[in-house]
Amino acid sequence: MMLYIVRHGDPDYEHNTITPHGHKEAAALAQWFRDIPLDEIYTSPLGRAIDTAAYTCDVKGLAPSVLPWTEERMDYMERISPLHPFGYRMSEEHGITDIADSYPARADTIARLIRESDAFFAEKGYVREGAHYRVTAHNEQHIAIFCHGGFGTALTAHLLGLPPALGFQSMFMTTSSVTTFEWSDPFKDGITRPRMLRFGEITHLDRQGLTSNR
Repeated sequence: MMLYIVRHGDPDYEHNTITPHGHKEAAALAQWFRDIPLDEIYTSPLGRAIDTAAYTCDVKGLAPSVLPWTEERMDYMERISPLHPFGYRMSEEHGITDIADSYPARADTIARLIRESDAFFAEKGYVREGAHYRVTAHNEQHIAIFCHGGFGTALTAHLLGLPPALGFQSMFMTTSSVTTFEWSDPFKDGITRPRMLRFGEITHLDRQGLTSNR
């Protein structure tokens, strides 16, 4: 399975959409996806993600499905306390970190991302077991999730087996960038891990002579 995590185009937060430049980014992104297989497109429930995805949906002839749990939360972007600059402990049961536990709101948000994303990928045939996934069904789908910088980096961290609460602290997704994961064939024990092939790709902007407004 191929997964594309796409940040929305340049945002117009006031009007819950994207700016004129964001529309140019979204159009360029759709052209980039024209030659890439896509079976399903998912979006955050927020307008800036939906409006960005609309261009690719039109090009691919696909209707988007809204995933409420992919919406942006400020909790994803809350700075880590100086009291916990690097130290964290992963919970084998939940994957929640000491850092997240020190912020009650963030802990709830991170727990939701872990719970909902694990359930989503389990439906695709990949059941989370610790930092790995047990393959329960062969899946050759290509899917895209149009979402946000904070959420996207938290999800990326979780897929890599890292604490989601540290995602935004260590990564930054520019507007309309694409991060690509591939679930490879399982090992002999039926276990696999998603491999990140690209992070924050903006080739589509380069082709159109556009720049990301971050």
